[in-house]
Amino acid sequence: MAEMGDVELHSLVRQTDDDQEVSHHASPLRSRARVALVVLASLGLLGSAPLLAARWQRAPEGTPDMAAALQEDAETKGKGTKAQTMELDRFNLQGKSVYLVMTDRFNRVGGYSANDTAACTDLTGWCNGTFAGITEQLPYIKGMGFDCIWVTPVVENPSVEDAPPPAHDEGGSGYGYHGYWAQNYYKTDPHYGSNDELKELVKAVHDIGMCFVLDIVMNHMGPIHSWAPLSVEKKIPFNKPEYYHQVDRGDLSWDEYTATYANWPNPAQSMGPGTLCKLNINSTTGQPDYTNGGNYCNNYVNVPPYDNRNYLGKDAAGPRDLMYCGAGNFDCPGYNQTLIWEGWFYDLGDLNHSHPFVVKKQLEWIEWVKEQFDIDAIRLDTSPYMPWTFLAKLQEAAHPVQIHGEVTTTNISFHASFQKYPTGDGGFKVLAGMENFPPFYMATPGFCGDPGQPSSPVATWDLRKLGQTMTEQTEGPYVTVDGLMNFVDNQDYTPVAKTCGSDESRIKNSLTWVFFCYGIPTV
Repeated sequence: MAEMGDVELHSLVRQTDDDQEVSHHASPLRSRARVALVVLASLGLLGSAPLLAARWQRAPEGTPDMAAALQEDAETKGKGTKAQTMELDRFNLQGKSVYLVMTDRFNRVGGYSANDTAACTDLTGWCNGTFAGITEQLPYIKGMGFDCIWVTPVVENPSVEDAPPPAHDEGGSGYGYHGYWAQNYYKTDPHYGSNDELKELVKAVHDIGMCFVLDIVMNHMGPIHSWAPLSVEKKIPFNKPEYYHQVDRGDLSWDEYTATYANWPNPAQSMGPGTLCKLNINSTTGQPDYTNGGNYCNNYVNVPPYDNRNYLGKDAAGPRDLMYCGAGNFDCPGYNQTLIWEGWFYDLGDLNHSHPFVVKKQLEWIEWVKEQFDIDAIRLDTSPYMPWTFLAKLQEAAHPVQIHGEVTTTNISFHASFQKYPTGDGGFKVLAGMENFPPFYMATPGFCGDPGQPSSPVATWDLRKLGQTMTEQTEGPYVTVDGLMNFVDNQDYTPVAKTCGSDESRIKNSLTWVFFCYGIPTV
């Protein structure tokens, strides 16, 4: 492992005096330290290997303090009582730690599996964890010292019998056990439990002194096909083709446009050649090659190592410092932000946020959710695939609940634009915060040698790159870095213990980095 630069790596590490308070937590750094130690202990990782040696610094002068700003705003409006200030603070994630729970994979209590204790071996289908299962384990989560739980999406997804059978000639869409393929906005998925059981879970979270972060998806619905169980008519409330983007549909009927389960581009895609990078044209047929000769938007093959032997050269989609081109990588020739917004993820119906009905219903729904389930914060999936103007409206409708977006990018200025767009003078507020992907893409290669991240070509076994990224963030265009959720794995990525090859020292250091950086530690 490369030496950790004193300034670069620790420029986001916080110092707090014993009597200092941030948010409503006395000395949050000590609270974070406690949580970090408990998490490491729960993983059996409190051996003799050293933890990351942190140089503790105060926040730079002028760093925005969202909690203070909220309090000042309330007092300005004549509402600055202690109780009301605490209510505002309830909706502020800054200074708190978050524990991520994927409901289906967490704990079975009741539900479809009725307390079955056997291991779930088919990880492509439902394991049948429930809201009641999460409720049962709240003391365990609270006992580790976490302030909040983040629960993956709860809305109804296509049911088991609605997934195409494996014998389908192009394969099936799969199963929505994860919750990200909405079928009905207004019902929770019966695998997890009822609407009332979700309310009971949120109340239990509040009763134990924690906050509840709900994961939602506004970019797309579940799979849409001509096959009746997955037809557009099944999608509530967006049950007409006009509510979805239809780029390059041409003369195709709706059923023809949505017929395929593989080998797209129909529907036109938000990822891949023609969107994230240039689209090659077959010199013989004159037709677009949506795989770019099998390279898609990659810059390397047969990696690691990331060197001239494996760089694609003239066939590369983008620069050498990226493994592949992604959202916000404007330096990849052919990058098209419009198609980022208007393309689909495979067969997931991409909602058209220029349609008044779509915007109206989503803004109404966000208000309904916050009132119906009494949530404290929101994590928003696939945020860069929706326009900044719509996201700003969504955050306004959710107020005082803060929205933290999933913005998967290596580009710091692009990432920061989801707090304020444009980032310079005259911009408008967008979201309260984001998942902090730019340093995450540097962290797992730096701590663990992860070869699969977009930043792996420059960051593998080199923590200086992580430090440089952190410094750019604190000195850069963010409204506040305290609104960023730091992590080294999540529901979409390999667990850090596996990424680090079970190396205790590397796992310890990576998790300690999560807890001692400015932002919101998320595990």
